[in-house]
Amino acid sequence: MLFRSTITVDAAGDALDEDDETVTVSILNASNATPAGDAQTVTISDDDPLPSVSLSGGGQINTEDGGTATLTATLSALSGRAVVVNVTYTGTATAATDYSAAASITIPAGSLSASIALTSVGDATAEAYESIIASIDSVTNGTASGDPVTTTIVDDDRTIAGTVIDKDTLETVSGATVTLYADTNVSGTFDGSGTDLQVGSASVTGSNGVFSFSGLNGGTYFAVLAAPAGYSVDGSDLSAPTGGG
Repeated sequence: MLFRSTITVDAAGDALDEDDETVTVSILNASNATPAGDAQTVTISDDDPLPSVSLSGGGQINTEDGGTATLTATLSALSGRAVVVNVTYTGTATAATDYSAAASITIPAGSLSASIALTSVGDATAEAYESIIASIDSVTNGTASGDPVTTTIVDDDRTIAGTVIDKDTLETVSGATVTLYADTNVSGTFDGSGTDLQVGSASVTGSNGVFSFSGLNGGTYFAVLAAPAGYSVDGSDLSAPTGGG
Protein backbone atom coordinates (compact mmCIF):
# COMPACT_ATOMS: atom_id res chain seq x y z
CA MET A 1 0.00 0.00 0.00
CA LEU A 2 1.31 3.47 -0.91
CA PHE A 3 0.89 6.34 1.50
CA ARG A 4 1.61 9.91 0.45
CA SER A 5 1.67 13.37 1.91
CA THR A 6 2.14 16.73 0.19
CA ILE A 7 3.90 19.99 0.90
CA THR A 8 3.16 23.41 -0.64
CA VAL A 9 5.84 25.63 -2.18
CA ASP A 10 4.65 29.23 -2.02
CA ALA A 11 6.27 31.84 -4.27
CA ALA A 12 7.05 35.22 -2.70
CA GLY A 13 6.05 37.94 -5.11
CA ASP A 14 8.20 40.93 -6.10
CA ALA A 15 8.07 43.68 -8.71
CA LEU A 16 11.38 42.78 -10.37
CA ASP A 17 11.35 41.63 -13.96
CA GLU A 18 13.60 38.58 -14.05
CA ASP A 19 14.15 35.16 -15.58
CA ASP A 20 11.96 32.26 -14.49
CA GLU A 21 13.35 30.63 -11.36
CA THR A 22 13.41 27.05 -10.14
CA VAL A 23 13.15 25.32 -6.76
CA THR A 24 14.50 21.77 -6.42
CA VAL A 25 12.92 19.62 -3.70
CA SER A 26 14.69 16.46 -2.55
CA ILE A 27 14.54 14.20 0.52
CA LEU A 28 17.31 15.06 2.94
CA ASN A 29 16.60 12.21 5.35
CA ALA A 30 13.67 10.19 6.66
CA SER A 31 12.62 8.74 10.02
CA ASN A 32 11.41 5.14 10.01
CA ALA A 33 11.73 4.98 6.23
CA THR A 34 14.27 4.79 3.44
CA PRO A 35 14.48 7.76 1.00
CA ALA A 36 13.62 6.82 -2.58
CA GLY A 37 12.69 8.48 -5.84
CA ASP A 38 14.08 11.48 -7.70
CA ALA A 39 14.28 15.14 -6.74
CA GLN A 40 11.40 17.26 -8.01
CA THR A 41 11.75 20.70 -9.65
CA VAL A 42 9.25 23.53 -9.35
CA THR A 43 9.42 26.46 -11.79
CA ILE A 44 8.40 29.95 -10.67
CA SER A 45 7.28 31.85 -13.75
CA ASP A 46 8.01 35.57 -13.68
CA ASP A 47 4.90 37.68 -14.25
CA ASP A 48 6.36 41.18 -13.88
CA PRO A 49 6.24 43.60 -16.83
CA LEU A 50 9.36 44.57 -18.77
CA PRO A 51 10.80 47.93 -17.72
CA SER A 52 10.76 50.77 -20.23
CA VAL A 53 13.96 52.60 -21.12
CA SER A 54 14.55 56.16 -22.29
CA LEU A 55 17.55 58.21 -23.42
CA SER A 56 18.81 61.48 -21.96
CA GLY A 57 21.91 63.67 -22.10
CA GLY A 58 23.32 65.02 -25.32
CA GLY A 59 23.62 68.80 -25.31
CA GLN A 60 26.59 70.52 -26.88
CA ILE A 61 30.16 69.43 -27.61
CA ASN A 62 32.24 72.61 -27.58
CA THR A 63 35.59 71.02 -28.48
CA GLU A 64 35.49 69.76 -32.04
CA ASP A 65 38.45 67.39 -31.67
CA GLY A 66 38.04 64.95 -28.78
CA GLY A 67 35.18 66.72 -27.03
CA THR A 68 32.57 64.50 -25.41
CA ALA A 69 28.91 64.43 -24.48
CA THR A 70 27.19 61.77 -22.39
CA LEU A 71 24.26 59.64 -23.57
CA THR A 72 22.42 57.87 -20.73
CA ALA A 73 19.85 55.06 -20.88
CA THR A 74 17.55 54.93 -17.84
CA LEU A 75 15.04 52.24 -16.81
CA SER A 76 11.59 52.92 -15.41
CA ALA A 77 12.25 50.25 -12.75
CA LEU A 78 15.07 47.99 -11.65
CA SER A 79 15.42 44.74 -13.54
CA GLY A 80 16.83 41.38 -12.55
CA ARG A 81 18.22 40.98 -16.06
CA ALA A 82 20.74 42.96 -18.08
CA VAL A 83 18.95 45.33 -20.44
CA VAL A 84 20.64 45.99 -23.78
CA VAL A 85 19.63 49.19 -25.60
CA ASN A 86 20.58 49.29 -29.27
CA VAL A 87 21.03 52.88 -30.47
CA THR A 88 20.77 54.30 -33.96
CA TYR A 89 22.30 57.66 -34.96
CA THR A 90 21.08 60.16 -37.53
CA GLY A 91 21.55 63.92 -37.99
CA THR A 92 23.88 66.09 -40.05
CA ALA A 93 27.08 64.74 -38.45
CA THR A 94 28.66 61.67 -40.03
CA ALA A 95 29.69 58.70 -37.88
CA ALA A 96 33.46 58.02 -37.85
CA THR A 97 34.12 61.24 -39.79
CA ASP A 98 32.63 63.68 -37.24
CA TYR A 99 32.13 61.53 -34.13
CA SER A 100 32.42 58.08 -32.61
CA ALA A 101 29.87 56.34 -30.38
CA ALA A 102 29.00 52.82 -29.24
CA ALA A 103 26.12 51.07 -30.99
CA SER A 104 24.52 49.91 -27.74
CA ILE A 105 24.22 50.63 -24.02
CA THR A 106 24.08 47.74 -21.54
CA ILE A 107 22.38 48.36 -18.19
CA PRO A 108 23.56 45.63 -15.77
CA ALA A 109 21.03 43.67 -13.74
CA GLY A 110 20.18 45.59 -10.59
CA SER A 111 21.23 48.96 -12.04
CA LEU A 112 18.86 51.72 -13.05
CA SER A 113 20.98 53.34 -15.78
CA ALA A 114 24.18 53.23 -17.83
CA SER A 115 25.97 55.74 -20.06
CA ILE A 116 28.25 55.97 -23.08
CA ALA A 117 30.29 58.85 -24.48
CA LEU A 118 29.78 60.60 -27.81
CA THR A 119 33.25 61.76 -28.87
CA SER A 120 33.81 64.36 -31.58
CA VAL A 121 36.40 63.89 -34.34
CA GLY A 122 38.15 67.08 -35.42
CA ASP A 123 38.83 68.48 -38.87
CA ALA A 124 40.21 71.73 -40.24
CA THR A 125 37.13 72.73 -42.23
CA ALA A 126 35.00 75.71 -41.23
CA GLU A 127 31.47 74.38 -41.41
CA ALA A 128 28.02 74.61 -39.92
CA TYR A 129 27.37 73.17 -36.49
CA GLU A 130 26.47 69.49 -36.85
CA SER A 131 23.89 67.39 -35.03
CA ILE A 132 23.90 63.83 -33.71
CA ILE A 133 20.40 62.44 -33.11
CA ALA A 134 20.38 59.31 -30.96
CA SER A 135 17.28 57.09 -31.01
CA ILE A 136 16.44 53.69 -29.52
CA ASP A 137 16.44 51.08 -32.26
CA SER A 138 15.58 48.03 -30.14
CA VAL A 139 15.74 46.79 -26.55
CA THR A 140 16.52 43.37 -25.12
CA ASN A 141 14.65 42.68 -21.83
CA GLY A 142 12.88 46.03 -21.96
CA THR A 143 10.72 48.34 -24.06
CA ALA A 144 11.60 51.66 -25.68
CA SER A 145 10.09 54.94 -24.54
CA GLY A 146 10.87 58.65 -24.66
CA ASP A 147 12.15 60.90 -27.42
CA PRO A 148 15.38 60.97 -29.43
CA VAL A 149 18.28 62.94 -27.94
CA THR A 150 20.15 65.57 -29.95
CA THR A 151 23.80 66.52 -29.47
CA THR A 152 25.36 69.49 -31.29
CA ILE A 153 29.02 69.53 -32.34
CA VAL A 154 30.30 73.12 -32.28
CA ASP A 155 32.70 73.96 -35.08
CA ASP A 156 35.94 75.60 -33.90
CA ASP A 157 37.59 76.24 -37.26
CA ARG A 158 36.40 79.83 -37.73
CA THR A 159 38.81 82.72 -38.24
CA ILE A 160 38.37 86.41 -37.47
CA ALA A 161 40.75 88.83 -39.17
CA GLY A 162 40.88 92.59 -39.48
CA THR A 163 43.04 95.60 -40.13
CA VAL A 164 43.85 98.49 -37.77
CA ILE A 165 43.34 101.74 -39.71
CA ASP A 166 43.69 105.38 -38.77
CA LYS A 167 40.12 106.66 -39.16
CA ASP A 168 41.32 110.11 -40.24
CA THR A 169 44.03 109.23 -42.76
CA LEU A 170 42.71 105.71 -43.56
CA GLU A 171 46.29 104.48 -43.36
CA THR A 172 47.11 101.16 -41.70
CA VAL A 173 48.61 101.29 -38.21
CA SER A 174 51.29 99.03 -36.73
CA GLY A 175 52.18 98.63 -33.07
CA ALA A 176 48.61 98.24 -31.78
CA THR A 177 47.53 95.33 -29.59
CA VAL A 178 44.22 93.60 -30.32
CA THR A 179 42.59 91.54 -27.55
CA LEU A 180 39.69 89.33 -28.51
CA TYR A 181 36.82 88.56 -26.12
CA ALA A 182 33.87 86.19 -26.59
CA ASP A 183 30.37 87.45 -25.81
CA THR A 184 30.11 84.95 -22.95
CA ASN A 185 26.76 86.11 -21.56
CA VAL A 186 25.30 86.70 -25.05
CA SER A 187 24.38 90.29 -24.23
CA GLY A 188 25.38 91.68 -27.62
CA THR A 189 27.60 94.33 -25.98
CA PHE A 190 31.08 94.22 -24.49
CA ASP A 191 30.63 93.89 -20.73
CA GLY A 192 34.28 93.96 -19.74
CA SER A 193 36.97 91.39 -19.15
CA GLY A 194 35.36 90.28 -15.90
CA THR A 195 32.27 89.05 -17.74
CA ASP A 196 33.30 88.32 -21.33
CA LEU A 197 35.98 85.67 -21.78
CA GLN A 198 39.31 86.64 -23.32
CA VAL A 199 40.14 84.16 -26.08
CA GLY A 200 43.29 85.70 -27.53
CA SER A 201 45.62 88.68 -27.89
CA ALA A 202 47.76 89.77 -30.84
CA SER A 203 50.30 92.50 -31.38
CA VAL A 204 49.96 94.20 -34.75
CA THR A 205 53.59 94.68 -35.71
CA GLY A 206 53.39 94.65 -39.50
CA SER A 207 53.01 97.85 -41.45
CA ASN A 208 49.83 96.47 -43.04
CA GLY A 209 48.06 96.57 -39.64
CA VAL A 210 46.56 93.09 -40.06
CA PHE A 211 45.52 90.90 -37.11
CA SER A 212 44.00 87.42 -37.14
CA PHE A 213 42.49 84.91 -34.68
CA SER A 214 41.75 81.31 -35.66
CA GLY A 215 40.29 78.19 -34.07
CA LEU A 216 37.15 80.04 -32.99
CA ASN A 217 33.64 78.79 -32.35
CA GLY A 218 30.68 80.60 -33.86
CA GLY A 219 29.27 83.54 -31.96
CA THR A 220 29.95 87.21 -31.29
CA TYR A 221 33.42 88.51 -30.41
CA PHE A 222 34.72 91.91 -29.35
CA ALA A 223 38.10 93.17 -30.54
CA VAL A 224 39.48 95.62 -27.97
CA LEU A 225 42.30 97.77 -29.37
CA ALA A 226 45.19 99.22 -27.41
CA ALA A 227 46.65 101.94 -29.61
CA PRO A 228 50.36 102.67 -30.03
CA ALA A 229 51.82 106.05 -29.06
CA GLY A 230 50.22 108.93 -30.93
CA TYR A 231 46.86 107.22 -31.47
CA SER A 232 43.60 106.81 -29.58
CA VAL A 233 41.06 104.04 -30.08
CA ASP A 234 37.29 103.95 -29.68
CA GLY A 235 37.10 100.12 -29.96
CA SER A 236 34.81 97.92 -32.02
CA ASP A 237 33.32 94.46 -32.08
CA LEU A 238 33.49 91.70 -34.64
CA SER A 239 31.11 88.80 -35.22
CA ALA A 240 31.58 85.26 -36.48
CA PRO A 241 28.48 83.45 -37.79
CA THR A 242 26.69 81.13 -35.41
CA GLY A 243 25.58 78.84 -38.22
CA GLY A 244 27.39 78.14 -41.47
CA GLY A 245 31.05 78.41 -42.30
